[in-house]
Amino acid sequence: MSLSARRELLEHYRSEYASSTRSQKSKILTAICESTGWNRKYAISELRGEPRVHRRTTRKRKSLYGPNEEAALVKVWKLSGFLASKRLAPFLPEFLDTLQRHNELTLPKLVDERLRKISASSIDRLLRRHRSSHPRSPSFTKQGPLKRQVALRRGTDWDDAKPGYCEVDTVAHSGGDMSGDFYWTLSVTDVCTGWYEGAALRSKSQSETLRHIQSIRARLPFELLGIDSDNGGEFMNYHLLKFCQDEKIVFTRCRPYVKNDQCRVEQKNNSIVRRNTGYGRYDRAEQFKLLTEIHGILRLLVNYFEPSLKGKEKAATPYRRLLQTKTLTEPKLQELEDIYKILNPVKLREQLNRAKLKLYELNSLVEFVEQQQEHG
Repeated sequence: MSLSARRELLEHYRSEYASSTRSQKSKILTAICESTGWNRKYAISELRGEPRVHRRTTRKRKSLYGPNEEAALVKVWKLSGFLASKRLAPFLPEFLDTLQRHNELTLPKLVDERLRKISASSIDRLLRRHRSSHPRSPSFTKQGPLKRQVALRRGTDWDDAKPGYCEVDTVAHSGGDMSGDFYWTLSVTDVCTGWYEGAALRSKSQSETLRHIQSIRARLPFELLGIDSDNGGEFMNYHLLKFCQDEKIVFTRCRPYVKNDQCRVEQKNNSIVRRNTGYGRYDRAEQFKLLTEIHGILRLLVNYFEPSLKGKEKAATPYRRLLQTKTLTEPKLQELEDIYKILNPVKLREQLNRAKLKLYELNSLVEFVEQQQEHG
């Protein structure tokens, strides 16, 4: 008889045993001992005792990571721009090498060895009390009139084995008020590698958008093969259509109101643009200069030092994914490698934070002046 069955039998007779006569108790004891094989004295003690409460005990495994590892991880996490655990874990060895190469971080040997082997789940446990959330961004897309001439594309239609097919979108810096003029951000994301390019727009006009798409195309490390946009008027126009036709660039659009068709660039809008420029209203010349500076820094940080996830693949930076495609010429490979070795992610992050702080301070000052004018 199993232990659980013995316990059930014991509980069945417990109340009856307590209220029985001497001869009845003897019969109950005989029945229990024959069924369980217990000694009569042991059975008597069990029947007279309190019912047992089963407590499930779990053995805690001793943690490999103590306060030193946690403090070092928090510092590295902040220097990485607060990367998610699944993006940070596979990137940690390379990132630690980069930080040490530029003398930005010195760790004890044991701490360094443990951080290089740490898993994403362990990172989550150590960073649980250090995390903070970020707000979502609103959408201000208006449909353009040229939809019939631009083919529809679903999010899975493009073969992402070759770099050059990009999703594009715009982000409004309106502060939630769409009246008047304000600046925008143009986001471009390569489907294959996750390579990101951003540019500040003075307006969402057709000519302004096309001009910056041409500028981004010129600085991409690979050939621009395709553009996929939403149905906004800044993209659905004859200027961009003619440009794509003349340059033999595939031009497609997503299905209306299906965000997942442009999931890659939509994700970048939140994790890169909103995270670094906020939700304020930007419509001053000084703010435009700062937005342009921020985007110039972000393209280096994001592409060389911020790994991203892609399906079931291990997280990798756009730079590493681009090298893995083996589509670049030797001169271009050497050019990218030279840039990578020169870049110091900590210095770039400091420059970015200074520009962000100036942008936020300027925005707060503008809001304060406007409030004073309203009440004055």
